[in-house]
Amino acid sequence: MLGSEKRATSWVLLLDSAANVWPEPLAVYAPCCSVMTPDERTVVDLVALAAADNRPGFDQLLSDMINDDGREHIYAAACRFIDSCRYC
Repeated sequence: MLGSEKRATSWVLLLDSAANVWPEPLAVYAPCCSVMTPDERTVVDLVALAAADNRPGFDQLLSDMINDDGREHIYAAACRFIDSCRYC
């Protein structure tokens, strides 16, 4: 669905990074589902903020539920995903 194995791997690593620091289990629907969970929507918003180089907005979106180290971990994974999309 993402067009390459590299992109898919980067996406899975991003979700794994988020799941490791998320305050509760990260909720995702099956790929065939036509809607997203609130957690999926948040991850997509985080990717959009990282792609726009809007680190303050990224941090603000997560500041009430994830500490600085966790946000850094997710931000790095989001940037790796974005890079995989740019260079494939």
